[in-house]
This record gives sequence, C-alpha cells and structure tokens, in this order.
Amino acid sequence: MTGWQRFRVVEWPVLRSVLPAVSGFIFLLCFNSFAVVLALGGGPAASTLEVAIYQALKYDFNPSEALFLAWTQLVLAGGIFLIFSRMGRFQWLAPAQAGQVWLPDSSALFYWAGRLVYLLGWLFLTLPILVLLPLAWQADWAFLQQTQLTWVIIRSLTLAVAASLLAVCLALALLSLWRTGRREHFRQWIAGVALYPLVVP
Repeated sequence: MTGWQRFRVVEWPVLRSVLPAVSGFIFLLCFNSFAVVLALGGGPAASTLEVAIYQALKYDFNPSEALFLAWTQLVLAGGIFLIFSRMGRFQWLAPAQAGQVWLPDSSALFYWAGRLVYLLGWLFLTLPILVLLPLAWQADWAFLQQTQLTWVIIRSLTLAVAASLLAVCLALALLSLWRTGRREHFRQWIAGVALYPLVVP
C-alpha cells in the first residue's frame, strides 16, 4: 500500500475513534489553564473562570459569586467533557504487542525537518529563561537571601515531590480498580474520576 492508502485504511479509523476525545481533553486543559492567562498578559481583561473564582474568594470574599462561577464552570466544562466523551473514547490500557512495533517509513528530509521543528519548539519555550541568564550575574544575592529565597525554594520542592508521589499513588490505585472492574459503566466511572480535575478546579 502507498502512504495515503495506509493512512486511510489503517491509521485513520483508529484516529477517528479517539480524535474527538483527545480534542476535548486538550480543550479542557486550555480552558482551565492559568498559563493561558499569563500568555494573554494577565489582569481582569484576560481572566478565566478559574481565576475569577479565586479572585472572588481571595480578594472580594464573595462566596455567592464564587459559587455561581464554580457552577458555571462545572456546567460548561462538564457539558463539553460529556459531549466529547460520547463522540470518542480513550484507549487507556493498550494490549501488549510482544515487542512488535510498527514505525512509518520516512525520508531523511522528513526526519531532519521534524528534528528541526522539535528543536525550534524547545528553543521557543526556553527563550524567556535564556534571556534571564545574563541578569543572574548582576543579581543582588545578599538581598535575595534576606527575602528567604532558600526557604521558598525548599518549600516549593517539598510540595512538588509530595504532590507527585500522591498523584502516582492515586493513579496506581485507579489503575488497580480499572483492572479489577468487570463492568463497562464501572470503568467509565473510574475514567471520570481520573479526569475530574479537568472539569472542577
């Protein structure tokens, strides 16, 4: 088969079954992402529902407004999640193939072009950090020590390690429930629990 025939007969049926769910997954990540707010410049003009909930509780202390915004986000994100989950499903646990891996044939030009695009993507993502590196030699490190920067870094690392371990333990627990579950609706409930943070902040 040619490359187009292989895509149409073999690859596209698989992609078509998971593409809606993957699209909804990416959309919900962007819908609830604080990085989108930062990319748009921050402030009230680029706020999201999740940031508005935080502002209503932290700064205005308006629980009724925060509750209304939380229910609005739950209805929007939950509705979008249900729509995309009905259109396609994830294949969380792929069957073992005993080492049989199929790799598509590609030319050397396509191979190096892909590597170049990947390198440019990493350069674009790390450019803000690279710009700040020359300023590190001019920083007032004594002032930073007075601001308890060391304790801030230790606290951040401690929280990151604890959150990572807790997330791994919860994921393993969900996987064990998934493997022991015999009914389809029970597995759908487990998948909904795994994707719960995408719907509710």
